[in-house]
Amino acid sequence: MTSQSLFCALFGYKAQIEDELLEAMLRAEKTISADRFHPALETLYHLHLVDRIFSLNLQKMAQTHRRTWVNDPPPLARSLQR
Repeated sequence: MTSQSLFCALFGYKAQIEDELLEAMLRAEKTISADRFHPALETLYHLHLVDRIFSLNLQKMAQTHRRTWVNDPPPLARSLQR
């Protein structure tokens, strides 16, 4: 197995798991309190930023990420849009 095929397999699996997690969080958003939901969403957002930085580093591109919210996370529905 080459490094490229390994990365493709791992990131494919990661994307599938993250889709399932986001769908579960979308369902849970209506039933859990904001003080418990927002930290989970912040963690997912952080993971998304780390993935973007990693991707940019692999492509040898400049990192232009910025935190887009401080106290209020973006609606989860926007996170599910591709």
